[in-house]
Amino acid sequence: MYKKPTIKDVQALMTFLEVSERTARRYLSNPACMPAPERKLWDYHCNGRIVPDGWPGIRFHGDRLVTDTDYVLHYGQVQQFAWHINCLELLLKDLRQLSARVRELEQSRGAPPRRDLEKLQKLEQVQEELREGLPGISQPAPVRHRSQGC
Repeated sequence: MYKKPTIKDVQALMTFLEVSERTARRYLSNPACMPAPERKLWDYHCNGRIVPDGWPGIRFHGDRLVTDTDYVLHYGQVQQFAWHINCLELLLKDLRQLSARVRELEQSRGAPPRRDLEKLQKLEQVQEELREGLPGISQPAPVRHRSQGC
């Protein structure tokens, strides 16, 4: 699980700013002695405003996230993608549970109840639509540097 660095984390400050332990402790004990650019950079790092090295090609441009393929994502789009992924996970979980229940009923009694079959057919239809692509989500248009101006 990801551990967010805290403002008072000496080891993280040493690693991020590449300073000695003594300097890191001095900065943390008296924030006024930390140079303003380093203080601002550390604050950005602790609040998740800097893209980590594990995301090559991803960068922020103002309030937008620009991917390595020059697609621009706004906060609302990222939230929408996250919501759709959560819905998809719930649907797939329901489908697995329902499929297991249908198999269990087939083995124990023969044909499953009609309502279970109807629900299974609806979920299989949704699953097929999801395989083709999530409805209502269009691919964002690529934004090139020249079209945005220098």
